[in-house]
Amino acid sequence: MIFSGRAGIYELSSDIKLRIEKADELRKARGKLSQSILGEISSKFIITVGDRVLKSAISAGFIPNVCIFDMMEERNFIGPPENISGFLLLRTRNERGTISKDAWASVRDAIIIASRGIRTAVLVEGEEDLLGFPAVIMAPEGSYVLYGQPKEGIVHVLVTDDVKDEAIKLLYELFEVV
Repeated sequence: MIFSGRAGIYELSSDIKLRIEKADELRKARGKLSQSILGEISSKFIITVGDRVLKSAISAGFIPNVCIFDMMEERNFIGPPENISGFLLLRTRNERGTISKDAWASVRDAIIIASRGIRTAVLVEGEEDLLGFPAVIMAPEGSYVLYGQPKEGIVHVLVTDDVKDEAIKLLYELFEVV
């Protein structure tokens, strides 16, 4: 069992790593692919995963409830994002190609805190790319999770029970316990 939980709050039982042979499967967009955010979002609860997506959301006038970033873009340091000074900051560590227990818990905690009205940022030392999984799995139904699709645009995922079930299924298919 990779994780356990109740009522949308899940615990990762150990760090997990993307299976190398499944990497191509993960590269498929799992929501609506768009070049922008403007006019696409109709939710009151928004989670962004990635520095470029956060910047795009803020530029379009959407301040996310939760943002997950690592101050890197395509492996280059870009510095801290602008306009999140009022966010509660959580820090975590997550290696490339993995989802660590600590990073999973930080995303979970950020969503819980943000659902109480406090915008929350998760600063990842390492890489945040795969943290869309816990974001989707634990986001409130009707939320949007936005993440970048490299060199293609922004993926908009409207969180539903079916989308959560698909994310859980993919965790079991694409990842292995470290």
